[in-house]
Amino acid sequence: MSASVLILPVSYYAYAVKRFKNRGQSINWLYLGKDFSAVNPLENKLPSHFRQIIVGKLHNIVAERIRKPFIDWLDELNDLRGTNKEWWFESVSCRNVYESDLFQNCCYVEIIRGIFSQNSLELPTIIFVDSEGLANVLAAWLRQERVKVILYRHFFIGKTIKRSLSSLHNYCFFICQLLSRLMAASFTRAHGQQKKTILGHPRILIDTFIHANSFQDSNSFYDPYYPGLYQFLESKSYSIMIHPVLDIAQMNFYSLYKQMRKSNYQFVLPEDYLRFRDYASIILYPLRFFGRGIKTMPFLGIDITPLIKEERRFALFSGPMYAVLIYRFFMRFKQNQPSPEIILDWYENQVIDRAFIFGAREAFPKAKLIGVQMFMHSLNFLNHFPTKTEVRFRVVPDTVLCVSKLQCEMAKAFSDGFRCLPCAALRSAHVFDNLPDIDQDVIKKNILVLLPYIHDEALELLSLVREAKKLLVQDIAIRIKSHPFLDMGSLSLKIGEWPGQLCDKTLKEEFSRALVVVGTHSSSLVEALACNRPVIFVARQNCFSHNPLVAIPDGIARVCYSSSELALALTYYYSLSLSERSRFKAESLRIRDLYFTPVSEETLEPFLGN
Repeated sequence: MSASVLILPVSYYAYAVKRFKNRGQSINWLYLGKDFSAVNPLENKLPSHFRQIIVGKLHNIVAERIRKPFIDWLDELNDLRGTNKEWWFESVSCRNVYESDLFQNCCYVEIIRGIFSQNSLELPTIIFVDSEGLANVLAAWLRQERVKVILYRHFFIGKTIKRSLSSLHNYCFFICQLLSRLMAASFTRAHGQQKKTILGHPRILIDTFIHANSFQDSNSFYDPYYPGLYQFLESKSYSIMIHPVLDIAQMNFYSLYKQMRKSNYQFVLPEDYLRFRDYASIILYPLRFFGRGIKTMPFLGIDITPLIKEERRFALFSGPMYAVLIYRFFMRFKQNQPSPEIILDWYENQVIDRAFIFGAREAFPKAKLIGVQMFMHSLNFLNHFPTKTEVRFRVVPDTVLCVSKLQCEMAKAFSDGFRCLPCAALRSAHVFDNLPDIDQDVIKKNILVLLPYIHDEALELLSLVREAKKLLVQDIAIRIKSHPFLDMGSLSLKIGEWPGQLCDKTLKEEFSRALVVVGTHSSSLVEALACNRPVIFVARQNCFSHNPLVAIPDGIARVCYSSSELALALTYYYSLSLSERSRFKAESLRIRDLYFTPVSEETLEPFLGN
């Protein structure tokens, strides 16, 4: 094959410009990475004869094709390593796509294999990458195919140093968090007496996320993850204990611990049980991590060892160290507390969930262990789907609850060896309510944009919305609703001028005003469909997307990969008459009943293990 390829990080784009400055023909380039803020400025920095190849659509096709082989490959690795509990705390085994780029990079390798095996005129001359490991794997395969590869190792020195410092910073920051939490727990023990569990009443331990806005006043706790569940449990005479999962990005724990101490519920704080030996084990985790070598197998005939070594070399330790903390907490907790009848885990199959499951099973083997997945499944979000080895090594709860029968079927994509039941869709109960009546002229002028909680995804979505707005001739107002955990301050610094008005009303209120709902990776998009509002899913351009709408027919929902496609979709929905829009009603009711289970006494029973 007579071709040559330059592989380099985005930061060295000037070298590519200099090298191909005087070429007469177009220079095709593509970006294999998910850092939108890094690649987006390239459009204005590269010469006009540099033409980008967008791989977002192809990426999702490739991900669909290699997803099951990747899980089978990982299951083989789990079989070799699974007897060590801490293996399950590693990013490789967890496959959380927001902490591990392994599956993402395997998709990139398959994309390049597909492009070059077709030997088309659209071969890239330049490949920008974020990962040196990916660059090495691509270079090795391309050279086997007799493609001339230009790859200078010194291009990646700066990125290697930066990622090493990031790992060190992450480790040190987590140690500071441990100390901060320990001091907060110690200083607040005198601030109020917690409500205690009632003797003779059945006990339930609930694992849930705690944030600064979880307390409505000085001692009233509200759990947005389980709205209405606590009242149901109390009506059944259950005594409630709460295991708090704290935001690992914050440092000011004092006021939060003070509120938990004074709460109307009993918060089980790990710092009240852990001892010096436990903290030593947590702090020394990196030594055990690097002491565990790892032997891998080729994936689809490609040696991906450089990808795995890179992932482990630059591992962020906060998640696994938090997992060790949770596991050791249970080993102490069992020495001081009788067994609860039910243990409820907010189950995303992250490393902290695995530690919670291991610890709870070992500490309280007779308790019913229930994992709750109260969200829409997206097949590229690999960790949400238990695998065969996870079932075999008992890393999965006794029962998994999902918000509908369909979601239970989806949760079993990689293994059907665990019990899964539909339960009340507590967080989406509003989809069974009627939307308030709003003047149709108001609705026709409003587009609702839902921002995800991942900063880079939100930035890419807003950028595409802004470009699409320039292409519209209609007078349309854009309303933007942020995810509650998105850092809006940081986003504002990068977005510049907002393409619309920020709003803070409830989803139900915003849906009632919206002609169409635009977003990415959000269960709220399915809620919008169930509320008879068309939805546009905006896919990512350079990496795979997390689309919860794959089973939704075209018409009431559309997928867009560019600003021009988004503008066309918005124009389509704007041009529909009221009678044409009314035909979506029957489909929205079908979606509501397919994706959600209404809240009732009967549908709440699965939370009790029934």
